[in-house]
Formats: sequence, C-alpha cells, structure tokens
Amino acid sequence: VNTLALNSSRFIGFLPDSPVFADNIGLGRGEIMEVKVPVGSSFAYKKISTLSNAKYQIPMIYRHNNYIVTTPSSRIYPNDTILVVGEPSALRAVFAEVKKQSGQFPSPFGLNIFALIDMKKMSGDEIARTVRALEFLDLHIRNHKIYLRILNPLLNDAFSELKALCERDKFEILIDYSGELNLKRDVSENKAGLVVCSSGVFEAKKAALKTLEIPVLSLGEGELKDVRKSVVLSAGERLREESSIVFDISSQLGLDVYLYLFGESEKGEFAQSYVSLSKLFKQSLFVIPCERQNPILALGSERDLLQFVPFNDRILARKLTSIFNQDLDQMYFKLGKNHQIFVPSDYGYEK
Repeated sequence: VNTLALNSSRFIGFLPDSPVFADNIGLGRGEIMEVKVPVGSSFAYKKISTLSNAKYQIPMIYRHNNYIVTTPSSRIYPNDTILVVGEPSALRAVFAEVKKQSGQFPSPFGLNIFALIDMKKMSGDEIARTVRALEFLDLHIRNHKIYLRILNPLLNDAFSELKALCERDKFEILIDYSGELNLKRDVSENKAGLVVCSSGVFEAKKAALKTLEIPVLSLGEGELKDVRKSVVLSAGERLREESSIVFDISSQLGLDVYLYLFGESEKGEFAQSYVSLSKLFKQSLFVIPCERQNPILALGSERDLLQFVPFNDRILARKLTSIFNQDLDQMYFKLGKNHQIFVPSDYGYEK
C-alpha cells in the first residue's frame, strides 16, 4: 500500500475546482465522479433530461446535506453537488463544462455555429444579410468555427461570395450537390451548438430543426447588429430552465432583457426566477406587466428586438389555426420580422 499516493489522492479531492473520482468502485478507471456546480455554471437551472446523454448520466444530486435521486425533470441549482456516471473521458469533459462560468453559449449544446442557406428560397440580399449576421455573432458569441451548409447551390454572385469565405480560417463551406440534407449528421459531426437560418428556411424546415435539440436563430428583416433588447413573452407558459440561456446570450450581445407578463403577476415565482438570474448574470432586467393588451400587439411595430421562444411542439402548428389561439408561443410568427431564437424545450405545459 502506497500511503503517500493514497493521502495525495484524498487531499486533491478537497482542493477547489478539482474533480473527485470514486476509488475502488466499479472498474476503478474514473467512471464515477462528483462535482460541485458553481454559481454561473452553464449547468445551473438545467433539467437532467437536457444534460444527460449516451456517454454519461447524472443519477444523484446532493443539496443541503441531503441526496436527491434524479428524474428527467429534476433541476440542478447553483452550489449543488452532482454525481456523474459514464465514460471517464466524457466525465472529464463534463467537469470542464460544469466549471465554466456564464458567457459560454453555445456551450453546453456545442462548440460551433452552423448556418443553413438555401439559395433557391433566399434572395441575394437575404444571403448577404445572413453572412453579416454570422460575422457579428463571430465577434460576440464564443465559438470555435462557423460552418455554412449550402442547399440548392446556384452559380451566381452570391455563390461566389460564399465560396470566398473559405479563405478565412474561421469559416467552412459545406456543399452537397445531391440535394439530400441530413441535419442531424451535420450538427453532430460539426459539434454545432447554434443553428442560424432565415425565417423562410426556418418555416420550411422547422420540424427537422426541432429534432436537433439545440437553439435555432431565425433571422428577420433587419441587421442583427441593430438589435437593442432581448424579449421574453409569458402568459403562464414556462421558459425557466432555458432562462439561463436568455441571459447568457443577452450578456454576450450586450442586450437588456425585457420580460413581458400577460395576465401574470410580476411578483410571481416565474418572474422572480428571472429577477434572481439577472442578479447572477449582472444583467439589466425590465419586467413589464401587460394586464389587458397582448404584448405581441404592443411589439408588432418594433424591429430592434431579439425574441426568445420555447421550441416545443406548439411551434409546429399551422399558422392558419394559430391565429385563433391566445398561446403566445404559437403566435411567434406575428413578430417574425424580428430576429427570434427558438430554445429547445422538452417539458410539457399544463393545459
């Protein structure tokens, strides 16, 4: 028995920001680890179902000297200690992600930005505006690389400009002349954490985009650099577990967050969760109660906002039936001339 090695291993476990691996359990290769979730972590306020995957699981949370056996709906809070089980290499990656502070989006969804450009559906101006939006995101959003998937390539000036982007190390053009599109493969192989497309392409591909389970930025008519505020609309719906993404993106883009409450109290649990996060991210938050007027009507004439929308099955409903619905999520297209981010949502709403 090497006493020095045992004592050193035990001592390291008590050091801050060091992973604690279980000894003499299982294969003993580090497939079981516990890690404390710091304030501002990208894992904070997330549901277990949005974090676990085939390579690792989070079976238990330790909070206030008690343990919680997790379910898919269990939520992680700052200062929790989580037990992670899986492949040793995956656990080391999880540790690095947990310890990252705010301002890390598109992590934990991925590392890169993926753009979808359909040259048949998009005009030359739309393509040029998309490229400018990608350049703006590259300056403000943490990412390693930007991939552009070109659909239905046409030999014109816009195509020449797109190919010229290959001369930059940060951009890579993906062209498939077969016409086949496998979004899941593209996103997985290129480790994308954000998809960018025009509003027209979003409407045409939104069912496929929803299966990716990563945020999608639908570009409106204006320039992304001209956006002045982030907007969240709520009428009893919940965008709580995705609220950390709202503040993360807004802080990186330098935008204040406006929370419009339709028929809800600004002192309610939902609004207070945003107030708490605004303090955590040190981000300005404006809570605006709308007792009678639908906030979509109030915002309809504005063109300088970035709307955050939960990406659930309701978004897939047809517009013709949605116009008779008071669900603010289904009426997202009323603000479609603005830029919109659709955030994955795997939870159900109460009827």
